Amino acid sequence: LAAAAAAARQVFAANYTHEGFWADHWSYDLDQVVSFEAVFPDDVERALWDADPLPFYMSAGTVQPRDFKYVEVEGLGVRQYNSVYDDPEKLGQLADRNTRPDGAFELAVGAGGDLTANATTVYRVAPVAKLVLLFVTKFTLLDPSGLGIEMDANKPGWNDAMNGLPGLLGSGMPETCETWRVGAWLRKTVKRVGRPVVVPAELAALVANATAALDDDALDALAYWEAVAAAREAYRARVRLFFSGDEVALAADELVAFLDKANAKLEAGVAKSLKYTDGVVMPTYFQHVVTDYDYTGLVNFVGQPFVRAKKFEAKVFPLFLEGPTRQLKTVGDPATREAIHDAVLASKLYDAPLGQYKICESLKGQPFEMGRMMAFTPGWLENESVWLHMSFKYYLELLRAGLYEQFWTAMKTGAPYNMDLDVYGRPPLECGSFIVSSAYPDEELWGASFLARLSGSTAEFLSIWLLVMAGPAPFDLDDDGELVLGLAPALPKRLFKKDGTAKFRFLGGVDVTYHNPSRGDAWDLRVTKYALRASADDDGAAVVVQGPVVSGDDARAVRALEYAAVDVYLG
Repeated sequence: LAAAAAAARQVFAANYTHEGFWADHWSYDLDQVVSFEAVFPDDVERALWDADPLPFYMSAGTVQPRDFKYVEVEGLGVRQYNSVYDDPEKLGQLADRNTRPDGAFELAVGAGGDLTANATTVYRVAPVAKLVLLFVTKFTLLDPSGLGIEMDANKPGWNDAMNGLPGLLGSGMPETCETWRVGAWLRKTVKRVGRPVVVPAELAALVANATAALDDDALDALAYWEAVAAAREAYRARVRLFFSGDEVALAADELVAFLDKANAKLEAGVAKSLKYTDGVVMPTYFQHVVTDYDYTGLVNFVGQPFVRAKKFEAKVFPLFLEGPTRQLKTVGDPATREAIHDAVLASKLYDAPLGQYKICESLKGQPFEMGRMMAFTPGWLENESVWLHMSFKYYLELLRAGLYEQFWTAMKTGAPYNMDLDVYGRPPLECGSFIVSSAYPDEELWGASFLARLSGSTAEFLSIWLLVMAGPAPFDLDDDGELVLGLAPALPKRLFKKDGTAKFRFLGGVDVTYHNPSRGDAWDLRVTKYALRASADDDGAAVVVQGPVVSGDDARAVRALEYAAVDVYLG
């Protein structure tokens, strides 16, 4: 199998669903980068700047500009419909190239714009340029109120049962937080590496236009939105069929300055959103009601007139657990993190009879237009049930936030293996899609799970396991740029054996044993010593490293699996 894989050539394949683009799927990209960085922090520059350049997948769908998706609907007002269409020119280009291994990728026109001579040139950029493009295109989707990221392509975010939100000119605060995360990581990394980022000329123009809008103090919120939205639509029009192939090197200091301004704008949006709640817990969704508009003189295929919005009013929806889950990712202050969790516990998101967290508060009185979840009885499916995937996302963020006691308290009643299995209704290691909450009219079903789900919740649990056993960043760089290994377990004292030890397999090949003679919670202790052993069965010779980290060659040796076992002493 290894020989076959080595001789194989990777061919990317994807199939556009012809329905639109999810507002959140991109938000997992940074998680992959951060996971790589947690093991190879000394290789980030090579992997992002110098690795093989990446192509762009060419979708048959094209997102409409506002003038061709904002419509007046009789009896409802302005809606955003049919935001994405199957582009016949893209379909034609894809059909002409569908037998080629690179037939699903975007092309560059090349010098002089000669399509005939350059029709087979697949355009590629460095991975770091992809991240910059991701940040910029999401940042320029900030809604008219400067709150959430617009759902402008027919699809909502993580909660697909909110499928009516795009039509309501909906926007999501979770995507604002995730955009901020990308910007914060890029800023830190670009500043550390100090190298320019080469991007498509079209993207450089969008960055310049967004920077001009950020710097123009004369623009009010609506004028800023109009300027940035127009620049975004111009960018999309320029790259709809081809990249030009022209490139611009964005200097590190200039890019850092832009990221600072953009992230400050996003932070202001998060702070502003708190005015719509208790001032602590971030809301999840907004609708933007168009209160003033002009007709463009055109109509869509069912006769609804296209309009140009002139004024908006933001309307917040009830609390959803996704809001504080993503919010915790952006908060550095421990006291604020704890306050957010305390407020969630005190809110209607917490289901006290079950000791678990509901996907949302009561949706009573909300419009059916918001999505299919309104068709379900409260406590069932996505309407005010305990949705395990989001619950596990919340538990994971408690752990990442350093709220260890709160995390383990939540797991006592929120992890299936701790539940009454006669009530839960399935094996302890199997997650269901949802658990019937106490909002459901039939109390006999409270706590029962339905629909086996082995993807999202399981992925979150694996992240939880890794954080509990190894910590958020096992490998890091010290102030001198040297590689260091620093394990930071989050095990409670009750999970250590009677002899004070706990074991796990690290990197798939290193047996790590924690020694906890004081029997304390691991997060209240510090690593005092490492013993690195060539054999897991060898209790004798070892390389002993005093202190909380292993550095240099020894850290590299552990990562390269040159040591079979590591004993870690806590005190």
